[in-house]
Amino acid sequence: PYLQKSLSMPIGSECLSKANYSLAKYYHKKGQYGKARGYYNAAASNRSGWGKPYIEIGKMYASSVRSCGNGDGFQQGVVVCAALDMWAKAKSVDGSVAGEANSLIGKYSGSVPTKEDAFQRGVKAGQSASVVCWI
Repeated sequence: PYLQKSLSMPIGSECLSKANYSLAKYYHKKGQYGKARGYYNAAASNRSGWGKPYIEIGKMYASSVRSCGNGDGFQQGVVVCAALDMWAKAKSVDGSVAGEANSLIGKYSGSVPTKEDAFQRGVKAGQSASVVCWI
């Protein structure tokens, strides 16, 4: 409750960013990913050039591969793509997280849908695909 109250106080962008990040971590650990993502995004927007919130959003996406993919390999791969996008964003705004982002990208990049899978689903190169869950 105190952290949430602090968000409406004039505490400065650095402190506001830290408060949002702390709330995001709290909801992340509780498995309330949608709520956590909102706080991670707020943390990043209040502190320019900070990639760690995007790393964490990507981790939440990656941990949701099975539940959001509903046993469908293509959908699971689409969820992985969302995680990869977050990690790429993290390292593009903050070089200090590039090592962690690259490690995560390396770990998960083999799980993206193949061109053949996409073609069979009617998804063309460069076209977006939807994920049917909290993401």
